[in-house]
Amino acid sequence: MKELILIQSVFMCKSTQAIIELINIQPGPDIFFKSFMELDQANMVQIMAFDSPMIGALLGNKNAKFNSQFPLFYKMRQNLDGEIQILTPIKIAIKHNQIRALNLMVDYMVEHQNSFAFSFMFTDVFIDLM
Repeated sequence: MKELILIQSVFMCKSTQAIIELINIQPGPDIFFKSFMELDQANMVQIMAFDSPMIGALLGNKNAKFNSQFPLFYKMRQNLDGEIQILTPIKIAIKHNQIRALNLMVDYMVEHQNSFAFSFMFTDVFIDLM
């Protein structure tokens, strides 16, 4: 219940700076790495991929405990203008021209999700990355 109230608080924040402050006052960012059914099995890191400072606050956090067994980045469903689309956080970061966020995500994937199984994250955007 506490986790869902925190997620609700994120959506009520009026600015990205307020979200970053909310991230920083948590004992650890692990709650932002969990997938929730209420978010269509997505996690907050994926949803926040459109903003470099938020990704930096989450992935650059010293208290973060990353586990290679549980992937942080994967395909997710998003309802955009009434149309369901399958997106990856990489696509979202590229769409919003968030190069710093993209670099942080790629660094994370190389270190913690370094498996052929996650190559699908780059197949649609490989040209854009060049």
